[in-house]
Amino acid sequence: MNIFVVKSLLRHLTIGTVFRGVIPFNVALVALLAIIVAFPNLPPGSRVYEMMRAMDQLEPIEKASVHELRALQLERLRRSLKHAYDRVPHYRKAFDAAGVRPAI
Repeated sequence: MNIFVVKSLLRHLTIGTVFRGVIPFNVALVALLAIIVAFPNLPPGSRVYEMMRAMDQLEPIEKASVHELRALQLERLRRSLKHAYDRVPHYRKAFDAAGVRPAI
């Protein structure tokens, strides 16, 4: 989960406390990457091999490039604006007053 989302949910914690809380997880990830780099041909069935397989099964959005993420964000923004224009009279008036007509 995003560190800033955690901070917003746990308002009584400082951002520094949240960052310190994730340090062990980041250290473990760095150690795993060091093992993978040092031993690229691990035998199937080993714990690290299974962890690598799990990482390969990430959702496509989790492996998307910055370009792909920005394209997805833009497409979702366009859909949201069109939805607001089509279904919310206030936004339709505001868009019309500005001379804007959302299209997908």
